Amino acid sequence: MDFNGAFKRIKKLKKPGSIAEEVLELYQNILEFQNTSFERTGIDYGNLPVSMAVERPLLSVFEKNIPAETVSKLVKDFFEFISLFGTSSMREEAKRAAESSLFGPPQVKETFTNYIRGIGEVEGILPEFLNLTVLSVAPILFSPLVGELEKQLPEDFNGTSCPFCGYRPVTGYFSKEKEGKRFLVCPVCYGEWPSKRDVCPYCGNEELDEHDYYVVQGEEGVRVDICSKCKRYIKTFDERVFEERGELCVPLVEDVATPHIDIKMAEEGFEKVAKNLFYF
Repeated sequence: MDFNGAFKRIKKLKKPGSIAEEVLELYQNILEFQNTSFERTGIDYGNLPVSMAVERPLLSVFEKNIPAETVSKLVKDFFEFISLFGTSSMREEAKRAAESSLFGPPQVKETFTNYIRGIGEVEGILPEFLNLTVLSVAPILFSPLVGELEKQLPEDFNGTSCPFCGYRPVTGYFSKEKEGKRFLVCPVCYGEWPSKRDVCPYCGNEELDEHDYYVVQGEEGVRVDICSKCKRYIKTFDERVFEERGELCVPLVEDVATPHIDIKMAEEGFEKVAKNLFYF
C-alpha cells in the first residue's frame, strides 16, 4: 500500500455531499492508524521466514511467529481508535467486542485465521464489525512481508485467490506498466498478483459466454467484471485511463469511493467477490 498516494487520492475524491464522503473520511483515518502502527508491533520482520513454497505463507508465519499478545494489543488499539473516530454503531460494537475473550490472547489469533480462511462467523460479534476489525488490523501484521513474497512469485503465475494469505480479492486493476495485464488486490495483506482477464476470481469459471462486463457510464477507467455462473462481480480500474487524465489510481481507495456501484450490483442480484472493510 502506497499510503501517501492513498491519502492524496482520498483528498481528491472526498467531495462534499458525495455518497462516499463520510466513508472516505473514516477510511483515511483507518489508513493513518495502520501507517502509524507498524513500528508499534515490535516485530523484527527481517528475521521471519517467508517462502512461497508454503501454502498461505503469511498465515503460516502469523500462526507460528506472531505473538498473540501483539495481535491482541493492536486490536485493543483499534477499538480505542474506533471509539474516537467510528460511527455510533461502530463505537457501540467496539465496546462489546473489547469485552470478548475472542480478541484477547490466546484466542485472538484463532479468530483472525478462521475469518481469513473463511471458516464461518464468530458468535456474539456482528459480521460487519468482525470484517472491519480483521481488514483494519491484519494489513499491519501481514503487509510488511508481502514485498519479499511478491519477489518469489513465478513470472507465469495466474491465480484467483491471494497467493500470500489465501483471501479473495476485493478489487483489481489493469496495469499501465504491464500492457494492461489484470492484477487482483487482497484487502487482508495488500498483496497484488496477476490473473487472467477471462477467469472469475470467485468460482474460477473460464467459460467466455458466462463472463461479461460493463463500463460505468460517466466514470472512465472503471468497469465491473461479472460472472453469470456464480453471480459474483469485481470492480476493475484501468491505470492507463487514469494516467491519461493525470490522476492516480489506487485500487483499494477507488473501491471504497464507489459504493454506488455496489448498490446497483446488489439490486441486480449480484454479490461481490469479497467485501471491503466497510462490508460493501
